[in-house]
Amino acid sequence: MGAGDEYTTKADLKEFKDEIIHEFHMAFGRVEDQLKLFAELQSKTIQRYDRIEKGKRTSAYRDLGID
Repeated sequence: MGAGDEYTTKADLKEFKDEIIHEFHMAFGRVEDQLKLFAELQSKTIQRYDRIEKGKRTSAYRDLGID
């Protein structure tokens, strides 16, 4: 081995591991945010659908003369 060769030390491996963990947490945080947004939008869609369906039922009952 020549004088210019570099060797991987335990400190290098720990630093690399810490960088991987940090990147994982950053990526997971973004995925978590997207899942929360998706759940919120799904909830709002369901609420809107329920309002539309309730309006249709109310309208149908009114047409039939049922209160």
